[in-house]
Amino acid sequence: MKKNVKKEQKINTKKIILISIIIIAFIATTIFIILMVNSKENKKEFKIDGIEMTKNNDILKDVKVAELDITNQTLYRRGGESTFNAIIINNTGKDYYIKELYITFDKKKVLLARNTTLKSGDKKPIEVTFDSNMLNINKIEYEINN
Repeated sequence: MKKNVKKEQKINTKKIILISIIIIAFIATTIFIILMVNSKENKKEFKIDGIEMTKNNDILKDVKVAELDITNQTLYRRGGESTFNAIIINNTGKDYYIKELYITFDKKKVLLARNTTLKSGDKKPIEVTFDSNMLNINKIEYEINN
């Protein structure tokens, strides 16, 4: 009878060890997959057909500046030039006069528009090109002086 109890204890111990190994392997695999997915999603730059692009959603998100909407922001690099594109939309229901509209990339300030009127519903594309790599910028800010 003692032999049967010892055999059962050994079998139970083996089962526990086997189940523990399976659980540890499952957890390790799950953690590995999560880390791999996150590292791919958090990559701020990617390349398509020789064009490097940033997908840093922290700086390329849609914003409202004064009463204007700025959407569809993209930042890419081809060769030695970086290009920023966006669309300014006047959804105010009335014409909107802009004395000066600036955009600042980190500390580089650029005048986008001066003495311009956007009619109600108008969409104005903007494009800024630099002869340097701007893909690693950390902040984009807009400023309207009226």
